[in-house]
Amino acid sequence: MPHGKYAQCPHCGKIARGEEEIEELFGYRYGRTKPQSWCKECRAAQGLDDDSECGDE
Repeated sequence: MPHGKYAQCPHCGKIARGEEEIEELFGYRYGRTKPQSWCKECRAAQGLDDDSECGDE
């Protein structure tokens, strides 16, 4: 399946199919052109899903 229709988390193996499910479980990057590689749950658990910018204090 092309990007935008399917995503699988390499960390936990979670799968999402279709744009709505991908948005809910993974989110998008690059202006909604590519799904995030890790699911939101794994990114949050690893501290990878914060909105801070590199160097912000």
